[in-house]
Amino acid sequence: MQKAKKVVKSITPVDDKTWILPSSTNPKQTYCVTLSSEKIFTCDCRGYIYTHNCYHVMAIRIARGEF
Repeated sequence: MQKAKKVVKSITPVDDKTWILPSSTNPKQTYCVTLSSEKIFTCDCRGYIYTHNCYHVMAIRIARGEF
């Protein structure tokens, strides 16, 4: 959860269902988090692709007041 809290300040909204967040290890890398019409968050980072969970999604949920 610390990584998520760290990147909350760096969230860049694209629209009301899409956000861009930085990588915690590579400052030149960003990832895209989206919210589907079924209210499911997804992220294009490797961690989410393999585990269906990542700190980028957690950061968006923190920013939205869901935690």
